[in-house]
Amino acid sequence: MSGERAAAPIGVFDSGVGGLTVARAIMDQLPHESILYVGDTEHSPYGPRPIAEVRALALAIMDELVARGVKALVIACNSASAAVLRDARERYTGGHGIPVVEVIQPAVRRAVAATRTGRIGVIGTEATRSHVSRTRRLRPAPSTRRRRRSSPAPWPSPSAWPQTS
Repeated sequence: MSGERAAAPIGVFDSGVGGLTVARAIMDQLPHESILYVGDTEHSPYGPRPIAEVRALALAIMDELVARGVKALVIACNSASAAVLRDARERYTGGHGIPVVEVIQPAVRRAVAATRTGRIGVIGTEATRSHVSRTRRLRPAPSTRRRRRSSPAPWPSPSAWPQTS
């Protein structure tokens, strides 16, 4: 990696503020790296939106992060990962040499490794649940039984939040 690219920030995005926990974990693990974080609170939450819309929103944000010179992309939004991961890796890793990382696969792998009963639960939006169901890579242990339930958006839209003066 060239010196300019090595000094570039890691781009992290989420549909809101939940991805800040991912950004914090990156800072804890890689304290000398800088982070460029985008929380798309204007369109949050992504979960109930159509996949095509989530894909368009996510690609627009990642295009902007790449234009700002990030050296890696972290999709910290499960719904966005479900909608766009394959396309993002083709577009940015294949097209620009920028690695794209997401959070669903590592979380599922950890859950499978930690289960004592062979069962894991997946709580998420319909997009996330569908992604976990159809992605063979997320079935690391054939004996693991998953129980899936779709949930509505994890929190109300910011427009529904109480207003303070």
